[in-house]
Amino acid sequence: MNDIDTTDPLGTDVSEVNTEYPVLPAKLYDFRISKVEKTTTKETQEKNLSPGDEGYSEMLVFNLETTHETKDEKGNAVPPGHTLKHRVSLTVKAARNENGREIRAYTVEDIKKNIAQVAKSAGLSGTVRSFIENPAAFVGQAVRANVKISKETEQYGRSNNIGSFEVVS
Repeated sequence: MNDIDTTDPLGTDVSEVNTEYPVLPAKLYDFRISKVEKTTTKETQEKNLSPGDEGYSEMLVFNLETTHETKDEKGNAVPPGHTLKHRVSLTVKAARNENGREIRAYTVEDIKKNIAQVAKSAGLSGTVRSFIENPAAFVGQAVRANVKISKETEQYGRSNNIGSFEVVS
């Protein structure tokens, strides 16, 4: 039998801890970019691939923090600073079939558009290349983004992702 220390907040039995991640309602939110990292995908890391290798893939990962208190879809308060991740692939990929699904090609035009959306929303100017080489230029910038809810899968529950960015005037 476990003795639970009720005077210690960390003495809570893990069976009583809510481990669900809040899901925000789909709508427009204001965010602050707290971190941007240029990294490789999990598959690239697991296979120890190098640039030029088949399957090598890079991306920018943006940490977006809410700037105001909001409520999740269950009505629970979500304080400012709630973080959503937004990933922008930096790797061109040909059209392909994955698990019976047709995946359209991901082109240089897609990379340019995806980076420009974030930059324009942040009120930044520069070249796409400059933002890829210096992603820290985004850090601290305010952006406005449409948040979407992804469908639940066997592997993952419902979660949020960024649908698009809006230009903040």
